[in-house]
Amino acid sequence: MPRETRSLASDIEITGRTVGLVFVLVVATVLARGVIVAARRPIGWALASVVAASFLAPIVERLAQHMRHVLAVIVVLLLTAGTVGLVMWGVLHDLDRESKHLYDVAPIAAKHIEESPRFGKAARDFKLEERVTDAVKTLRKRSSRLAGKAASRAGTYFVCAVLTIFMLSWGPRMARGAGDQIVDPVRRARVEHIAADAFGRWQHYLVGTVAQAMAYGVVSWVVLRLLSVPAPTPLALVVAFISVVPYMGVIVGAIPALLITAGLQSFGRAGVLLAVFVGLQVVHIWVTQPEVVHRSLYVGPFLLVTAILLGYRVYRMGGAVFGSALAVLLVAVLHAAAAEPAPAVPAPATDTG
Repeated sequence: MPRETRSLASDIEITGRTVGLVFVLVVATVLARGVIVAARRPIGWALASVVAASFLAPIVERLAQHMRHVLAVIVVLLLTAGTVGLVMWGVLHDLDRESKHLYDVAPIAAKHIEESPRFGKAARDFKLEERVTDAVKTLRKRSSRLAGKAASRAGTYFVCAVLTIFMLSWGPRMARGAGDQIVDPVRRARVEHIAADAFGRWQHYLVGTVAQAMAYGVVSWVVLRLLSVPAPTPLALVVAFISVVPYMGVIVGAIPALLITAGLQSFGRAGVLLAVFVGLQVVHIWVTQPEVVHRSLYVGPFLLVTAILLGYRVYRMGGAVFGSALAVLLVAVLHAAAAEPAPAVPAPATDTG
């Protein structure tokens, strides 16, 4: 007798409920995407305020031991605004003074590197002169608009400052209120344990990473000034920002400074600068980064680079900064969830008398 065969299509039953569910999911996805795109800036402000408040909270709590909490918040915000303003003024000043100079001499320096007998072939294969010319053109255009953009975004900075103050004042209460919504005491204790452990490790990682980035940026700025490298403040800022990537951040961030020094001054001076940055990278690998990991958690370079690139793609420089911070928070939550569970909450004592 011939073997009976059944079609796979005959086993699949598509009901009206299934079609309706698929339609609802598609519509919900489209609406969610539209909401996220339309509210990208407010969502970005809120996330930036949460990250800033998490970073500033330990400093506020330390100062609050010696003064009123409100006064501590005001002092920390003023110091932060002053530091950021000073750095931005230095960047704008250097770019305004050096952008025309870099625009004129950077392509010539790249051409000299292409003509050098030692590095010429690799530079020509990389099309160094063409890439440097495009880069300095972009730098000059952006630097001419940077001050105007900074002034036009004063409202954004004010909103973020207000949200940061709100998070510093009411963030802990909001967290406790969210935890009280969980009725089961054992589950609530577990969730609170994960949240507290993840948030504490995240705070320690942010504070430690920003502190070492600032230290590397200051050292780089001093060395670049001593070697008379053009535009030392933006170049040092690049080193400080990319130094957050473990194991290779300092060297990668130093590449623009090395190229400018080699092309505009000499390969010998660039070698001195390379030795300094290699020394900073060694200190980063063997001293500062292990200390940060010991106090918080380990975050690999691949995740940070991916978060920086995706964040920059979505929201430019701010997205790169806060996107990497949120990636670290995700790792902290996963680390806390995978750790040993918190002790069970004991049952309330009863009167046996």
